[in-house]
Amino acid sequence: MRRAIMIPAALALMLSASVLLLPASAPAAPAEMSRDEIICLAQSGVGFSYWWGHGGWCHDGCAPDFSCSAGSCSGSCPDCSHSGSYGADCSGFAAKVWQVPDPIDLSNDDHPYSTEDFRCSEIHWTQIDKGDIQIADALVYRSGGCPGSGGHIVIYESGDPWGSSWTYEARGCSYGIVHNSRTVSSEYIAIRRSSLTASCVPSLEVCDGDDDDCDGLVDDDIDSYACGTGECERLSACAGGVETCVPGDPRPEICDGVDNDCDGADDDDGACVQDDQDVQELQPEEMPDEAQDAAVDPALDDAVQQDVTGPPDAQVDGIFQQPVLGMEGGCGCALTR
Repeated sequence: MRRAIMIPAALALMLSASVLLLPASAPAAPAEMSRDEIICLAQSGVGFSYWWGHGGWCHDGCAPDFSCSAGSCSGSCPDCSHSGSYGADCSGFAAKVWQVPDPIDLSNDDHPYSTEDFRCSEIHWTQIDKGDIQIADALVYRSGGCPGSGGHIVIYESGDPWGSSWTYEARGCSYGIVHNSRTVSSEYIAIRRSSLTASCVPSLEVCDGDDDDCDGLVDDDIDSYACGTGECERLSACAGGVETCVPGDPRPEICDGVDNDCDGADDDDGACVQDDQDVQELQPEEMPDEAQDAAVDPALDDAVQQDVTGPPDAQVDGIFQQPVLGMEGGCGCALTR
């Protein structure tokens, strides 16, 4: 039988106190983002509705995608009424464009933090001096301080952080998500997201799997190049960061002014040369009526060209004339024997 180990009461108290003093494990840092990426996501939400306690919308690169319903809000929040499946309130919007605590698709409705979290805690962000504020930082206040009873948060773009600033925000039920100039009161403090990286420096977009021109889209607006000649010419295409160009297939050359066999020459290889047997004189039955008559009796040729006048059925040089509608003068003559 094992004897129980008795720990003196004083030692037990010291051990308990030590456990309580151990620091809580810090949350994992959010994924790295640049300031440009944050502003891109903020731009994509503009025009969607205000929705209390929610955060989600559709986008096309840095632009909003209104093929998803923008939703609508009526009344006064928090007792407002919302219709539709997309929209955000101020803290839901800020968390989504900052992508905290983890990367999440914008169209997934998500609301991890309140303005109390942003104002009174430093989870994936830290408070900074207002004079050091930069684009993609945030301004937040909490009525009555911490914990307070309500507040607001905006994504800062430019301007005076103590006065008139340009911001992105889910402003309220009657406004929705907007990009606007607004007055920032002294109650607002500045906070900065953790894990910020250097901003994107725009350059010519090339096919490399990266957003070179910093517009939020990868491998877009790439200048394609041509390959192949004649009918085989094709333009390059970019997929998965790799640009390829595959010429079309040649075909036998025909007489059409085009390089069908893709050898760099149009209508070559005798495509437009006819055999003597293909060039035949028209037979009389293939000629116009007057020409047939002239072919049968060459003497008629001169007579057909003459301007023969006179009454119907009159005989001129042994040739009778008959009125035919449609000739010059309205009632000319076609000559027969």
